[in-house]
Amino acid sequence: MTITHCPLCGHETLESRSGDYRFETPPDFVGEAVVVGDTEWFECHQCGEHILPHPLSQAIERELSRRAAFAA
Repeated sequence: MTITHCPLCGHETLESRSGDYRFETPPDFVGEAVVVGDTEWFECHQCGEHILPHPLSQAIERELSRRAAFAA
């Protein structure tokens, strides 16, 4: 994934990050944060936005869907 500018603020300084990514669930969602281990993403130095590659976004969505189905 090649990103040169933050999609939120347009700033050019993005930092490549790796490790365990923690996604805080919305207040109206049942369950704690979703943690995806050993992954990569970008973070904007200017506004703090996280830019997630598609596989990481998919992993988070799968876990949220699993939790929603379990809660129903």
